[in-house]
Amino acid sequence: MGIKMRITLLFTLLVMVILLLVCGSVYYFSYRGRLTDIQTRLIGNAITTGRLLSESSIFDENLLQKIDSASSPSMANKVIEIYDSLDSRSYWYSDTPSDSIAIPRGILRKTWERQVVYFRIGTRDGIAFFYRCAGHGQVIVSVAYDRDGLEKLSALRQVLIFVFIGGLWMSFVGGYLFSLQLLKPLRKIADEVNDISAGNLTRRIEPSVLKDRDEWHYLSHTLNQLLNRLQESFEIQGL
Repeated sequence: MGIKMRITLLFTLLVMVILLLVCGSVYYFSYRGRLTDIQTRLIGNAITTGRLLSESSIFDENLLQKIDSASSPSMANKVIEIYDSLDSRSYWYSDTPSDSIAIPRGILRKTWERQVVYFRIGTRDGIAFFYRCAGHGQVIVSVAYDRDGLEKLSALRQVLIFVFIGGLWMSFVGGYLFSLQLLKPLRKIADEVNDISAGNLTRRIEPSVLKDRDEWHYLSHTLNQLLNRLQESFEIQGL
């Protein structure tokens, strides 16, 4: 494998690592942001349902179900359930008739201890929220499919994949061009050295070949010093 290809692959690998870190970080924080947002909205739904249900003189169960059906249009397949201290369901609402969720009893027990428990059921996000009303506690479970959040996350994922693949391609092409430019002075030095023979040892690598005083300049200067010593050796032997 030539030096140009090695430099190109090394440059592409470096850019790939950077792109992975950047794209991965963007996706991770967006994913965490979606979770925080859906959890906040689910808790809001749970608190609203609990407060309205506590006003039984104003809001009966049928009216409350109508309010639940009109709330949070960005969330689909909503299910709201309320459990008492005996884990018996005292209220239920669902966007889809007969749609219910199987809540593990362990989650209900944890909610009494931790106040809030987040979980997932299939493609839906859920929250179990402890709510105290009229001196007794109850667990309000709110589950929904985060349609807008997941669609935005999916679109972001596609954009990041496109950016990653496009960035790799551009880094490969850019790395190859970079390697050509980097090794160009070496090619000039090699051409100058090839033109030097025993018959013209007085010739040296022209300073104009390398304008910058960098490693290539140091290499040409070292080769010129070597040619000086060779010329002196030939002159001494000629004497």
